[in-house]
Amino acid sequence: MDIYAIDTSGIKDIIDTFSSCIWTMQYFDVNDFELIVPGTERNVDLLTAGTMLVRASDVSNGVYKNVMVVENIELDFDVEKGWQMKVTGGGLKKIVGRRIVWTQTNLSGTVEDGIRRVITENIISPSVPARVIPGFTMTARKGFPDTFEAQLFGDNIAEWLVEVCQQYGYGWDVYIANGGFVFDLYQGTDRTYNQSTVTPVVFSAEQSCPVCRSGKRHFLRRDLEAVIDFGVKGCQFSQFFSSKRHCVTPSYVYLFCCLNSCAVL
Repeated sequence: MDIYAIDTSGIKDIIDTFSSCIWTMQYFDVNDFELIVPGTERNVDLLTAGTMLVRASDVSNGVYKNVMVVENIELDFDVEKGWQMKVTGGGLKKIVGRRIVWTQTNLSGTVEDGIRRVITENIISPSVPARVIPGFTMTARKGFPDTFEAQLFGDNIAEWLVEVCQQYGYGWDVYIANGGFVFDLYQGTDRTYNQSTVTPVVFSAEQSCPVCRSGKRHFLRRDLEAVIDFGVKGCQFSQFFSSKRHCVTPSYVYLFCCLNSCAVL
């Protein structure tokens, strides 16, 4: 797997040698990553604070998903490996956290329209031109029906988004397309027992893996990565991944369940 150093116009460099690469995608919250590479002069010059990174597998037709931004760099010497760099940072979703709700704002109506208004008035077209994030746009309105009322003033927009999305079950993302940043609000698939629209995801009680009936939501991302709610008590799958903090692919879910005598329907 290669990792690209990019800007909004495209790929600028390639990183193809590393000893560890952890890309953590979040449904509600902001993504984060950790990358360990040789501490070469090239890498020191390339991986500076603010550098944007993306995995080759997350690039398609000029769209860059799951982009990470370098924030911290640690350079250490290992007797066996020599100089090593540990690079960490957050996802592109963090760019939204660079803005607060500048003026008192009263929201009433659908949650989606409220979120779009906050993004528009504080990032895309704020009353103070200096507060614009250049090239920031939104995907088309989805028509989600949930309604709410809220009053905002001085709230960090990323923190507010996390709170609202957790309450209403929305996911959100910021990615790069067409030379700019794109904000997207979306809904995963609720696969708990509290709904009857789709087949729920369950585990085999016969094999000492209790069925999760807590009412907490387990979502499937649109890109088919399973985002597991680690707050569920007593579930073998949940306990196994509780320290991993990663999204996992469906094949990984299937493999885990096979090895542990669980069943996914």
